[in-house]
Amino acid sequence: MANDHYIPQVYLRSFCLQPSGNLLVCVRKSNLNEFTPSPASVCAVNAGNTNPYFQNDRVVEEFLCLVENALPNALHAIRTRKLDNSAIFAVAGLMSTIYICSPAGVRIATEWVTNAHRTAISAVEDFGYLPPIPAGLQQFGGSIKDLLEVGAVELNVDSKYAQSIGISQILKQTSIFGNAKWEFLVSNDAQTTFLTSDFPLIAEHNTKSMNWTFPLSPEIALKVTPNLQMKKLDPDLNFSFNETVFTKYSAAKVRALNKFIVMAAEDFVFSSSKETWLSNFVRKNRNFRTGVKHWPLELDETYGLAQRVQIIPHGNW
Repeated sequence: MANDHYIPQVYLRSFCLQPSGNLLVCVRKSNLNEFTPSPASVCAVNAGNTNPYFQNDRVVEEFLCLVENALPNALHAIRTRKLDNSAIFAVAGLMSTIYICSPAGVRIATEWVTNAHRTAISAVEDFGYLPPIPAGLQQFGGSIKDLLEVGAVELNVDSKYAQSIGISQILKQTSIFGNAKWEFLVSNDAQTTFLTSDFPLIAEHNTKSMNWTFPLSPEIALKVTPNLQMKKLDPDLNFSFNETVFTKYSAAKVRALNKFIVMAAEDFVFSSSKETWLSNFVRKNRNFRTGVKHWPLELDETYGLAQRVQIIPHGNW
């Protein structure tokens, strides 16, 4: 079985220590261990990109190969401010692949599908389309909803099935990320750089939009504000609706974003430099991760469910 890097090595190399260029500084949120791994030794899962729900169970690898091959030139294009369609594809495709195939992304997709199924089961039961609860389970509750809530019945969604939904829509997701407003955040302090992680996609919500921020290199991060209309359109890999601006980012703003990069991470936080403050910084911001918030919608004679991806409290590490 292949050892699949859900955070590509070519991406992580941009965050390697200099001048050696082959080691990262890493702090784990789970135990605060600090070590210096190579990009090849982290963020990989055995057969992570193999999905049995496709005739070609390695189909996403074909897409990822295109992305990884284009990424070095994309970073050069960004630094020289000569962005082209190939660069947009590489960055948007990389974001999509991480969102869909990383362990955090698969967990999020599985939560999303599970919540949707719970809502559907409740609706079907309330409309009288399910048989009565078996006598042996009635001590735990009078409905499937009750049984699910107390754990007498479990709803298990195959995580590979949830992942397959994302893989089937990876061109659509790439189009959504690519046909968006892109704001490149450029650190104006060489001593204050962006961190990255094993899930370097930071979801941010405000009253008008949902944004994703993605650290591209120690000195550049990208803020993506999707165009909601793209969800209704066929994938556009010419990226006709992409808008790009560059913004100087102060050291204070870089540090503020780094806080959210740690909070959004699954476990591994990476730095391009050895810093005495790093472990303590991770410790202060580690009791969070990216997850799914969901709530019911009150609709006439039917059921609804609202869900969104965001940073949520997690554990007491």
